[in-house]
Amino acid sequence: MNTKILEYIVAIAEERSVTRAAERFYLSHPALSRHLRNVEAELGTPLFRRTAGGMEPTPAGLYFISDARAILHLEQQMNQRLAAMRRERHHSIRAMVDTPFYNRFVQRVLPSFAELHPEYTVDITQCNAAGAREALRRGDAVLAVLISGNQPAPGLTYLPFLPSRLMMIFPRDYTGKTDMEGLRQALEDGMFLSQYPTGSTLHALIEQRLSASQIYPQRVMEGETRTILEHVIRGNACCMLPEFFVSLASQAGLVIGSEFCSINHVLAYSSQLILSPAVQELMQLVIKTFSDF
Repeated sequence: MNTKILEYIVAIAEERSVTRAAERFYLSHPALSRHLRNVEAELGTPLFRRTAGGMEPTPAGLYFISDARAILHLEQQMNQRLAAMRRERHHSIRAMVDTPFYNRFVQRVLPSFAELHPEYTVDITQCNAAGAREALRRGDAVLAVLISGNQPAPGLTYLPFLPSRLMMIFPRDYTGKTDMEGLRQALEDGMFLSQYPTGSTLHALIEQRLSASQIYPQRVMEGETRTILEHVIRGNACCMLPEFFVSLASQAGLVIGSEFCSINHVLAYSSQLILSPAVQELMQLVIKTFSDF
């Protein structure tokens, strides 16, 4: 009998209902009922009886639930102590990573850094530029990997490492103009704009550029880079992608249009912070990894 089963039984007692307890764990009613029957069969006694007020523990059930709570409390204390021990053994670097960079950071940068510094953990938060700036100013992070179209915020230092562009991408069979006027016409003709999620840095940059050109898309679909490309491949959407993703669009046979706007890939950190050698090595890995994209 594992501790998850103990959690199930305690939840039934707290909710006085198998249905509500099952919902707490995203289980079906029959599944949780089966767990309860198995425990009662193993113990040879019922743990609950059904009353007008709900599931009421039997005397045996009261003993079981009391012991189960004690075991779960001990498990929680043990996990907290183990987590504290892990924190004491490892140094930690807190980093914010802009959404388009996140997967590549996790898949390429982290393994390389772990080989160099196994004594470090890197705590990563996926973010947008505005959220990263706030985290750096509060001291909640020491480093951020961002796409930015703006000047550094007060108190922060920006280290540009990859000047780039947002490029317009159209479906394979698109035959219109591939500049801003072509984009305007395509959207007015009913084409969807496949866009990064609301709140992301790229979404904000694209919205600013479109508004400045008085282009207001009526049909927008949001998603990560792969989803954005899938929409365009289906032939009913266009999009704007960072230049380092354009090779994916080209491999899919999509039409590569004109530059939409320029962007900066930057490493950001507090101007007051003295960066440790490990953080500086992490920054060098980011620069190398993304420059080799």
